[in-house]
Amino acid sequence: MPNKTMVILQNKANSGKTSTLRELANILTHKNTYTALEGNLSKGDFIIKTSYKSKTIIIISMGDIDTLLEKKYKKVWDEYSNIDIIFGACRTKGGTIAVVKEQAKDKGFDVIWTSTYKNKAYQANLNKKRANELFNGFC
Repeated sequence: MPNKTMVILQNKANSGKTSTLRELANILTHKNTYTALEGNLSKGDFIIKTSYKSKTIIIISMGDIDTLLEKKYKKVWDEYSNIDIIFGACRTKGGTIAVVKEQAKDKGFDVIWTSTYKNKAYQANLNKKRANELFNGFC
């Protein structure tokens, strides 16, 4: 895996992107400290910084509105410089994809596009499963 990687969950609204990223954050912060740059892990969108195996990891759960997403990335870049992995979210089409591509290019990150699982009856379990896959695959 390259030194600087963005792993972006792409899906439509209300498809488990934030919930999956929250599950991932809970895995990563279970035994590690973290800094909340925005929001918190209990409700709504959030931005956190943590580390795992000497890697600095940022999670940006917001990914639905391109102008806001750009501001979230700017906030991260203003605060932190040595980032190894960013986990984030965006929609399947429109401006949020362009924001992610632009941010990655400007900061020298490779982007890995992926998605969430979607099944209303099993969504909570599927979010946990996907979060564990992201953790095991990229951390």
